[in-house]
Amino acid sequence: MFPAPAHPPPGTPPAAPPPEPPALPSPQAVPALAPPPPPAEVIVVHPITKIEFDPSLPSLLLDPAVAPPAPIVAG
Repeated sequence: MFPAPAHPPPGTPPAAPPPEPPALPSPQAVPALAPPPPPAEVIVVHPITKIEFDPSLPSLLLDPAVAPPAPIVAG
């Protein structure tokens, strides 16, 4: 057997360069991990009373029309 020639025979195309690894996206192109959108309906269950509370409803405790009157302090 003859040793392999150091150069390809004339007329052969040059060897293709090895494929480059895929370019990684720049840090600016990668969006930050945004928090997931809140679910359409959120029901909170109180751990002690097990009463369901829907935070999308207005709180009756914060409504001055429903809140009890302020206590009268005799001075």
